[in-house]
Amino acid sequence: MTDSLAVTADGQPNFLATIFSMAANILPKRSSFVYQRADESQEEITFLPPCVNAANSNADRRITITNCPPVNAHELNYCAIERILNHIKDSYILGQYDDPELEEYCNNRKVDIKEQDFCFCLTYIFNHDDNNTLSVDFYVSHTDDAPAWGQHVKAKTTKRSKATKFVSATPMSQKEVNLFADAFIRQCVRALRSYTTLVYNYALDNNVPPDYYSADFPK
Repeated sequence: MTDSLAVTADGQPNFLATIFSMAANILPKRSSFVYQRADESQEEITFLPPCVNAANSNADRRITITNCPPVNAHELNYCAIERILNHIKDSYILGQYDDPELEEYCNNRKVDIKEQDFCFCLTYIFNHDDNNTLSVDFYVSHTDDAPAWGQHVKAKTTKRSKATKFVSATPMSQKEVNLFADAFIRQCVRALRSYTTLVYNYALDNNVPPDYYSADFPK
């Protein structure tokens, strides 16, 4: 694994496009593989391909990754899985997303304010069952200005400052909230499915344990 995920904001769209393009044509090369340690006196380990899906839970949304080993908070911090979610979150902040249904809805909204933006916030929490499943619980954040439609206007700070603030105009309907949340989860599932499958295939080809919590991703 060599290609770092630590890309700049300018490189983010290319990174996301690469991850999403992989989703359509990348599949596990085998249904399982046996990892043989260099010291043959050690026990062999059988690895199954990862499985990424949206799942039901008490949270607003949940994604599960099965056949994924236990992990601690330190290993999760800045790992590729977390970075992928953060990249998708940042793309939404910039109004860049790859979901035809959401894009069509936003483009066809009839509003008085030209180029009305949206403010939509999702927080997420990682959990592992200490067996083989990593889960990510997503919660829609309801604040004074989100979820809502409005505009980003220049903040009154200094003359040279380019900072903006979001001014809420109208709240999102529950249907709109679901549209954004579902689109976000779909993109996360696609990206994580691509990434974890790449890691699995890399491990198979190189006879190493799959490292889903690496800060890098394989070619």
